[in-house]
Amino acid sequence: MRIPRLLTIVGPSAALYVLAARASLGVATDDEWIFALGAMAFAASPIMLLVAPPPRAAVSLAWIGVSFGVAIAAAASRSPVLALTHGAAWLAAASAVLGLATPRGLRTTPWRMMVWAVVFGAAAVTALAVPTPSRGHALGLYALGLVVASGALHCFRLAKLGSKLEGALTALALATLAVPLAWLWQGDFPSPFVAAVEWSVAAVLWLGHLAWVDPERATLRRSGVPFVTASVASFAIGLALSASAPQTSWEIALSCVLVGITWSGLFAVAKRLTSRAAWTVPSGLVQSARHASRRLLGASTVDEIAVHALEPFQSESGLDPDVTLYALQPPIRIRLDEGSRPLLRSVEPPEALVRGVMDLPEPVLDALVLRDRIVREPAIRGIAEVMEHADLGIVLRCAHLDHVEGFLAIPRGERREPLGRAEIRALVDLGDSLGGVMATALAQRRAESHIQELSAQRRDAEDRVSSLEDQLAQLRRQSDVFGGGLVDEQALHVAYSASMRRLQTRAIELAGTTEPAVLLAGAGTPVLPIARFIHDRGARWQGPFAVRDCAAASFSREWVESAHEGTLVLRDLPALAREDQEHLVGLLADLNPASGEARVLATTRVPIAELVRRDILVPSLADVFPQRDVEVPALRNRREDIPSLVLFAIDRACRVLATQPIGIEQDAMALLLGHDWPGDVAELDFIIESAVAKARDRSITKDDLPPLAWPSQAEEATFDGTYAEVERRTLHRALIRAGGNKSEAARMLGLKRTTFVDRLRRHGLEGRGGALGGSVAG
Repeated sequence: MRIPRLLTIVGPSAALYVLAARASLGVATDDEWIFALGAMAFAASPIMLLVAPPPRAAVSLAWIGVSFGVAIAAAASRSPVLALTHGAAWLAAASAVLGLATPRGLRTTPWRMMVWAVVFGAAAVTALAVPTPSRGHALGLYALGLVVASGALHCFRLAKLGSKLEGALTALALATLAVPLAWLWQGDFPSPFVAAVEWSVAAVLWLGHLAWVDPERATLRRSGVPFVTASVASFAIGLALSASAPQTSWEIALSCVLVGITWSGLFAVAKRLTSRAAWTVPSGLVQSARHASRRLLGASTVDEIAVHALEPFQSESGLDPDVTLYALQPPIRIRLDEGSRPLLRSVEPPEALVRGVMDLPEPVLDALVLRDRIVREPAIRGIAEVMEHADLGIVLRCAHLDHVEGFLAIPRGERREPLGRAEIRALVDLGDSLGGVMATALAQRRAESHIQELSAQRRDAEDRVSSLEDQLAQLRRQSDVFGGGLVDEQALHVAYSASMRRLQTRAIELAGTTEPAVLLAGAGTPVLPIARFIHDRGARWQGPFAVRDCAAASFSREWVESAHEGTLVLRDLPALAREDQEHLVGLLADLNPASGEARVLATTRVPIAELVRRDILVPSLADVFPQRDVEVPALRNRREDIPSLVLFAIDRACRVLATQPIGIEQDAMALLLGHDWPGDVAELDFIIESAVAKARDRSITKDDLPPLAWPSQAEEATFDGTYAEVERRTLHRALIRAGGNKSEAARMLGLKRTTFVDRLRRHGLEGRGGALGGSVAG
């Protein structure tokens, strides 16, 4: 509410008219004119209130100041008119004081009109019931009754807010001020003394109510009343003890020193006496917030924050001890038990409250204010209902650098009126302090939580990758059941060597038959393309091409049924258990490929006869496969094909690695031609892919090739070093010999694939094997 600017003119003007009347009537002594300055100061108080944004109820406070100015200007006058003016001015000031002390619910216009009608009606009756010379004193005594009533209202209001001691002291102070005023107005005292007491009482009342309606004027609230009291008392003492005879210079100087010492002592005493008055002592909520802000300066952990921030609200404010601090990330609920020990729980805060502190602009959410705003702002209904259901009075946002760290939830308790500006200011400062220390203390917790989440995600990803690798290997073995190709057949069509041309001729011959056949190939040799070549050129080319890994599962009739009217490839035949071999012999004996049942091809690294001689295969299997073994030549025996295979491998690696096509220099090709290729085509694919990944120019140089040296038998048999070192070398060599194929390397060592992958991971070799998995041909 804006203060009417008319008061800034009416106030000093009214005081000047009263002082002019005193002067014209000659009813004022020389000493009384000193107090005229005080009267003018009160009358001009609305000007001071216009300097800063006016507080709530500032209009009433301005009227109090103007009324005090007029009352002091007309004090202790023998004129009936000035006496009535004095009484009426005190009556106006007292009614304004009573209006400020009235609860907010009674400040509406109808209630104001009713109160004023009662007050001024009773004043009129009082003035008419006494003789004319005493009417001014009668109005003054009636005004004292209003001052005492306002003291009772102050006590009642502060008691409702939880400040019972401050309310009692306020009521006592107002009643005490009424006693000397009544004593002065009923006795015959010197006019200067009467004016001095009235000026002192008016100053105390006006400054006290200024602190009441505008609590943020802290300096004026703490020092204004003691300053006025000490000044008036020092002046009165000096005036009473002043000598009538002229004084020498040293006596005047000594008097000034004594007055200064007296003023200092009185100021200290008055400040001590008023230190517990309602206008000097903040509410319990303000005290708790300020105490918590000071204690938080040294907090560095969540436990310290809990104790320093929550304990003041339990020990000082008189609120429900269930004050709760919520952190948003990570979500933590922080409370104190009966022994002031912190209780931390990982609990998600109420969603409505989180939305309130995030979306609403106010840093302090007051349940009483939100309840009044529900009709105008339906969006806040959920927040208000949650606060009312949980009996929360305040939700304080705790933010740091515009990032909300959490919020403080304070129960409503016995508070029945909205927060004042001093309380909001103290809570906002507490929210800023809490936000800063929570940002520091929770950073470590957030980092640890983030690390744990990343570790869990990493473990899940590793398990997922391992599972996907197994699934990929199985799909690669079984994808041809649906008619798709397994591997690139370019390696088979490269047949510049005599051995490969003989293989092609033999494969074409087998394609025209339906009898079972055995494909003999070493580690790393592409054998599945040979089987596919035979299938595609036979009468069953439209049927399924099913590949089953004998090392991956037990043999069953479903294998044969999946390749009905097609071709079944039994990969790594010696890996079958003996009981499965017997089962296979029985099924193959009953198969009739001519009637549409599956045609069977098997792959092995050692001839069937040798496997039977070593008692690895049952003898009856040799009878099931009557055809002579089809041997796939090793790369070392078909060196004429190496240049073309290298070019095919470069093209494939460039597509896999998403790089521009590159070539290969002659010296690098010479090194490849001179290599013995123990890992066959799979090793070649691995070496070329590694070289393409390393190459920086448009061609592969010999420096881009990985080491091609192969350890000798003596080196392979060495057992130098610890068991872990020997195991690591064994795994590494098996991986290289298998051309990066983990399943192949696991079979070479007689291990399950999952066991082999786990040991690779343990020795840090998993990445190398993973880079080779896509290069395996068979």
